[in-house]
Amino acid sequence: MRTQLHVNGGSVESGTIQRLQRTEDGLFLAHTGNEVLRARTVLLATGVVDIDPELEGFQGVKAQGLIRYCPICDGFEFSNECIGILARDEHGVHESVFIKRFSANLTMIDIADGDFLDQRSTDQLARESISLAQGLVQRLSTDDQHRIHVKMVDGREYTFDVLYCALGARVRSDLSRSLGARRNTDDYLIVDEHMQTGIEGLYAAGDMTNRLSQITVATGQAAIAATAIHNRLQHR
Repeated sequence: MRTQLHVNGGSVESGTIQRLQRTEDGLFLAHTGNEVLRARTVLLATGVVDIDPELEGFQGVKAQGLIRYCPICDGFEFSNECIGILARDEHGVHESVFIKRFSANLTMIDIADGDFLDQRSTDQLARESISLAQGLVQRLSTDDQHRIHVKMVDGREYTFDVLYCALGARVRSDLSRSLGARRNTDDYLIVDEHMQTGIEGLYAAGDMTNRLSQITVATGQAAIAATAIHNRLQHR
């Protein structure tokens, strides 16, 4: 794709956009710290960052590929495995129910010890026969068979084949703030059918638009946005 872009006169620039602003004549100025890039349109595709818990041993287990974030992507790979879900609120309950379709051997670990779970959520877990473990986690570790051990402060210990982290994500929509682009209560950018935000010439694609978090979805959104941008530039 880089070769195709180069053949058609495009290029890829590496760097970090620190600030995005718009001039009175409608141009966008992207500040990198070393230079200012000027453009008539901008397509944001900065995505989201998964939220990790601050638990002892978590990063070590993650480095072994035993922490997963998207059951839509890979839930089928762990069919009938022993699965744990690190969660703390209703979002974790919904994800647990989704994963239940792949395995009946499921435990949701409420790392907030019930602070954000209501009775309706616990009732739903019970109806779905999803085990609920509540309490403070002391540490995570693995053994020689790559099994995950979750030890609780009170001495309880749970063992899993894989852990899903269902703590949500932080949307990387900061660049749109100064421009006043509309966002929902979770910070996702609001876009129209052409993937344009409420700011003329500012488009967005991918996870930051609160659509299904899949590469194919993001690619399709980018194609819609690119076509709209092409038509916009063509008629000016």
